[in-house]
Amino acid sequence: MQTSTSHPFTEHHLPAPTSITAPHATFRPLSTSATTSTTGMYLHYLKKCQQILWDSIWQRITNDDQELQELHTKIRRILEAKLTDDSDRIRKLESQLTKAEIFVSLCPKLQNSLQTDLIATRCELAGSQQLAQLAETHAIDTQEQLEIVMLDKDVVEEKAD
Repeated sequence: MQTSTSHPFTEHHLPAPTSITAPHATFRPLSTSATTSTTGMYLHYLKKCQQILWDSIWQRITNDDQELQELHTKIRRILEAKLTDDSDRIRKLESQLTKAEIFVSLCPKLQNSLQTDLIATRCELAGSQQLAQLAETHAIDTQEQLEIVMLDKDVVEEKAD
């Protein structure tokens, strides 16, 4: 779309009517010979209508062009705002992606550390279970020895009586 407001006949390279120079000029006959002739009047009238029509079309084109420019400006503002919003969103998502990549890269290290801790804890548990079993066995042995000592004591006391 062109934004200039030049005359439609010069802008579009159309031949200008010879009898009309100003838009919406009052209707005047070209000459006395043209007024006497019905064809001359008709031609003059047609040229006048053509000029009015071209002026009307040109005005509409100019108005449409201005409206298009306004709409174009509004659309540009909206798109710039959306671009800003999208840029902010992309920055946030890139930040989250960076954090996620760091987490993913740390996961194997954490897994290895946890696995090592788990193995050490299982070894400690096995050692503790063995100690508990030994302690239980020792307690049973001690109990049995106590019972034997008590029986021996009873036997000794009976013999002493």
